[in-house]
Amino acid sequence: MQYVKPDRKLTIDYVPMDMLLMVQDSVKAGDIGALIYANRDDVFSAHMVLVAEKGGKKYIREATSKKGTIDTPYEEWVNTMKVTNKYLGMAFMRVRDELNKPGKIILPWEIHRLKARLDEDGG
Repeated sequence: MQYVKPDRKLTIDYVPMDMLLMVQDSVKAGDIGALIYANRDDVFSAHMVLVAEKGGKKYIREATSKKGTIDTPYEEWVNTMKVTNKYLGMAFMRVRDELNKPGKIILPWEIHRLKARLDEDGG
């Protein structure tokens, strides 16, 4: 357990549940979402999802233990999650466009070199 860090406070930016429908046009296919619990202080993310796009329509792609990987229309997914009152909102993460190459897998040992290259380029 040498890599476990001591308890600490974490401040993150997130989109509140009641605002998720308003940002639908701003999220992009490939964005990663971390669903944030409303009443837990011991867990950062309740669930991770991926934004997908099919036929010009946005979907939330998630893995479930019962159904496997499923795609739910973005608006339907947001409305379903809002009524539970279990979540504060969603923190979104996006791979930088200059690194996001179709079919490219960034291996952990490549991260330092990629960051250094972006710093040199002013990114």
